[in-house]
Amino acid sequence: MATKISLTQIMPDHQTVLEESSKLLEHTYDVSEFAIKGADNINFPTLAARSAQVLAIGASGTSSNLNYGNDTIALDKKLFDAWAIKADEEAQNVMRSEENAIRRALAGFGVAVDDLIYDALIAAAQASGRNVVKTSDIYADLVDIQKKLNDAKVPSSDRVFIANTTDYATLLKTKDFVRFDSLGKENITEGAVGKILGFTVVLTTVADGDSVAYWKGGIATGFQTDASLMEVPAPLSTSTQYSLHQLMGLKVLQVSGGNSSPFVVRYGANPS
Repeated sequence: MATKISLTQIMPDHQTVLEESSKLLEHTYDVSEFAIKGADNINFPTLAARSAQVLAIGASGTSSNLNYGNDTIALDKKLFDAWAIKADEEAQNVMRSEENAIRRALAGFGVAVDDLIYDALIAAAQASGRNVVKTSDIYADLVDIQKKLNDAKVPSSDRVFIANTTDYATLLKTKDFVRFDSLGKENITEGAVGKILGFTVVLTTVADGDSVAYWKGGIATGFQTDASLMEVPAPLSTSTQYSLHQLMGLKVLQVSGGNSSPFVVRYGANPS
């Protein structure tokens, strides 16, 4: 008979292990805090854009209420791994093997999440037709990408450029590219390798196609409140079966202010 175990009870840091294995989660809008136990979706608030007031010296400004909208992502992605541990091992070794297996599974979950995020961004850019064709001058190309995001009124802060290995190698030869490893470890977030033209550059092996630029707040990711570990003792066999799964969802959001295009630009030799 299978036993369901709350992973939080035996490994309180399990979500941290997953997040640290991902290069891209740090660069998304994490809505997990709004998850409700047992629900198959997450409802989360979105803040409408605001405009500054320009006043004469001595004039009084006016205030207005913050206007929140709502959006939803479905927890329709199941991250899963399974393994077996021999039953004749000493109890201490079994516990150690179990923890190591869980950590390896969570590390795999992190890579799988990166794959999902990258694919969603590429698909959103392709659907909107917001692309920049690669030339021999990556700096000029990034200026074009920047203009497309500016024209779409995408916020100028928290812009991210996921670089494939070819584009990263080109950036390393660009004098305006600031490498984070030259500034010290304290300046590095998960996956981030540098900065150029206001973009945080992220390198990940899942970017096996075109590179892509986007706004961090333009893609929401969320996880169920707890991962589940299933244990199936097998008294007539030589091993115990384990499986780990966690539900998650993600969604590329739309630019506010009536523009229905996402906050994404695809960059490649033939990105359309």
